[in-house]
Amino acid sequence: MATATPTPTPSVTPIFCGSGVTTGGYYYTDCCGNFVQGADANVIVTLDYTKPSNGVTKLNVPFSTVCPTPTNTPTPTNTPTTSNTPSVTPTFTPTPTTHYTHHYSIKCGCL
Repeated sequence: MATATPTPTPSVTPIFCGSGVTTGGYYYTDCCGNFVQGADANVIVTLDYTKPSNGVTKLNVPFSTVCPTPTNTPTPTNTPTTSNTPSVTPTFTPTPTTHYTHHYSIKCGCL
C-alpha cells in the first residue's frame, strides 16, 4: 500500500516594503511614509507596496529599511516686549556768574 506524502502549501508573505524601478513620470510613498515624485526613468527606488503609486514597476523584492525617528523641533514664539523707557540724558548748562568789581576812590582833603 502506498503512503501519500502531504505536499506543503507554500505560504506567500506579502511585501510591504520593496524595490521598484521608475518608468518615467512617477510618484510613490517610500517605506518611511514620505511622498516622492519625479520624472526620471530607470531609477531603482524602495516603496511602500500598500500605498498608491504610478510610474513604478514593482520588482517584488522585499526591502528592509530603518526610518529616522522624527524629532520635535521647537517653534520659536516671539513674545512682544513693549517698554517705553525714556532715555533722557541730563544736559549740564552752566549758569553764568557775574563778578562785580568795585572801585573805591578815597578823596583825601589832607595837605
